[in-house]
Amino acid sequence: ADPVLLEEAERLVAELLATPAKEREHLVLQDRRFHRLDLLDLILEMGEAAQARDLPKTTNLAALAVWVGSLVKPDAKGLRPRLLRAFCLDATSRRLAGKLPAADDALDNASWFLTGEPEDLGVYCRTLALLRWEQGRLHDAAALLRHGAQAYGEIKSRKEQGVCLILLGLVYLEAGSLERAPGPLFRGLVSLKGEPASRLSAQGSLSLALCLAMGGKEEEARVTRERAWQFYVLPEPFEQAEVSWLDGRVAACLGEAEDAVRRLDLARVQLLAARRVTDAALATLDLAAVYAETGRGTRIGALVKDLEISGAGLPESKVAAQTLRDFAKASPAREAARGKAALLAEYLRRTCRVQFPGRQTLPWV
Repeated sequence: ADPVLLEEAERLVAELLATPAKEREHLVLQDRRFHRLDLLDLILEMGEAAQARDLPKTTNLAALAVWVGSLVKPDAKGLRPRLLRAFCLDATSRRLAGKLPAADDALDNASWFLTGEPEDLGVYCRTLALLRWEQGRLHDAAALLRHGAQAYGEIKSRKEQGVCLILLGLVYLEAGSLERAPGPLFRGLVSLKGEPASRLSAQGSLSLALCLAMGGKEEEARVTRERAWQFYVLPEPFEQAEVSWLDGRVAACLGEAEDAVRRLDLARVQLLAARRVTDAALATLDLAAVYAETGRGTRIGALVKDLEISGAGLPESKVAAQTLRDFAKASPAREAARGKAALLAEYLRRTCRVQFPGRQTLPWV
């Protein structure tokens, strides 16, 4: 890119971001300096780089991308795929903010700009898959991720294909399809080999270990779990919580009860601190199952009270607490505890996705 033009585009973006939000759209509309394809490219690049870590910035940049893209000359070469990316970025920012209907609207707009090129199809399929997943439509999400992985495979984009495959494995795991999850998880991790450690690679590796452990392949599960430690470069507490939770589940399946208790309790506390009540309740169910298996069922009552206090005022807290009470009331036998917890977890996750949309935000982009 021409360094002079790039510097000019950077100044224009800075000017727009410094403009009060209410005046920004009018400024873009009235000033022809902003009706440029290279400016749109820079905004998209900045927005896509920010979407996993800075939601307010992503939201602002997504809106700018849509406005600028709509004012670039319609016959500009390559405008359609850029508009597709702009609306997908807008959809992602809205989904991450818990605004699922608005995300759906943005993806309806994005669909008008599909070109048939594999890269465009991959972007669209993955963005829509994550929304459908958050809406509880797991079969739709899985189908879209399969399409996305295939599209990226056609252009040999190993990293993006790997992301789609790991996400597909995670969807299968949530849906209870343990026989289908290991394949895409393994292929996705192979595709991401050599990439920097990430939250997704950590969860993908531990999810594969969990599948192996639940399938009775304990030695393979242990080796896979040990390998997962190379991905533990997770600076944010909420990222650590999710990894601790998964690691605790693996430890429980491998019969390492004390390790499981330590990791699951850490995850529970961190998720409650972040006011993520549904996830905290799900982690607590896993912990309660370990307590029941090891003759410590009397401790479950304190976990319910902790969740009620920490989740006070949140709409999903009553359903979450009641689910935990149902587990405690059932007093499952040691050998049946994990199965009972899994059934209640499936019910709780599905209920919260349907009744409280946008409250279980998926961190992926």
